[in-house]
Amino acid sequence: KNWTLSNEFQLGYISSNKIDSFFNFFAGGKPGIKGYQYYSIEGNKMAKIYSGRCLCGNIKFETNSEPIWTALCHCESCRRACSAPLVAWMSCKDFSVKWLGQRAFYKSSENGTRGFCGQCGTQMSFVSARWKDQIHLYATSLNNPESYEPSLHCYYSEKLNWLSVNEDLPKFGSSAPT
Repeated sequence: KNWTLSNEFQLGYISSNKIDSFFNFFAGGKPGIKGYQYYSIEGNKMAKIYSGRCLCGNIKFETNSEPIWTALCHCESCRRACSAPLVAWMSCKDFSVKWLGQRAFYKSSENGTRGFCGQCGTQMSFVSARWKDQIHLYATSLNNPESYEPSLHCYYSEKLNWLSVNEDLPKFGSSAPT
């Protein structure tokens, strides 16, 4: 029987009576994302899969890249792009993200471009010359956003004074370290 993570991405073949033995789910891995680790029936470790989508479902993504970093961004540009008090990011290797659907793009700054769904308007990605070969994905677009765990605050100097968030994380007055 084919088992698929989503309708578009085929992960492998298993028989229906071996589903429980095929996957061994547990939280762990790199700080920032509590993803699932996948194991084959033989016990060989397979890559974690992170997937997400826009509001209407026309744009979907998957990556097996571990996040390079995770952050809560307080910069005005991110806040305005999303009409939100902050944005939760995870950065991955650009080439590792597989997209279904055509994103629209907006050059939001001299060095930055934002990808979004042209139908529903959901923000999906951000790329910048500052972070070569990386793509930033919106953590709240993950199919399992509860697995996301931020590791720092960036542009904390631009934080809205009425917002209360996890104050125990490291804080950077401007961008997160590269």
